[in-house]
Amino acid sequence: MAVQVSCSFGHRRAQGVQSLEEVETWLGRPLPEPYRSFLAGTAVSFLAANGRTLVYGRTAVMERNDTHESRAYCPGHLMIGDNSGGVALVLSLADGQVHSVGMGAMTPDCFEPVAQSFAAWQAAGFLCAE
Repeated sequence: MAVQVSCSFGHRRAQGVQSLEEVETWLGRPLPEPYRSFLAGTAVSFLAANGRTLVYGRTAVMERNDTHESRAYCPGHLMIGDNSGGVALVLSLADGQVHSVGMGAMTPDCFEPVAQSFAAWQAAGFLCAE
């Protein structure tokens, strides 16, 4: 069972829900499928069934990436969630793989594999190794 969580920060909340086009403009490239379709239907962040994995919706994805400076530290990747304990979940924009990485060292050499694709991660209930 997923639980919706409102977790937008700062000024983006006041602006309302971001469109996919706004997210893609901010990112500087199109979102890969199937993540794009997922985000199109997911405005609000939610907790996965384990009650710990927070999957970002459109209202949070840009703010979370700005806050953690993922574009600077993880170029070519997008932070799409976290484990509510200091571990980010990032999506490779090149090959669609999902990785985990500590938020204190968000560089690709510290990535740990989570799923071969966003679709596989979604099918697994958005869970990651603890």
